[in-house]
Amino acid sequence: MNQRWRHAGPEPDIKDLLSDPIAALLRARDGLTRREVERAVAVARGKRASESEINGGIEPQPDA
Repeated sequence: MNQRWRHAGPEPDIKDLLSDPIAALLRARDGLTRREVERAVAVARGKRASESEINGGIEPQPDA
């Protein structure tokens, strides 16, 4: 297996992802606006922040 695919690079910014023309086509196909997706991301971030506060700032670790 090619070694360069074993490690993830930096994640793109959500604004870059939402600006992508293919993402725009997919949103249009699914009947979503950019604003609706931005709101969903904001809600998810808020829930994640709340969960972190409940857990004393400890982020849950993914299963190995």
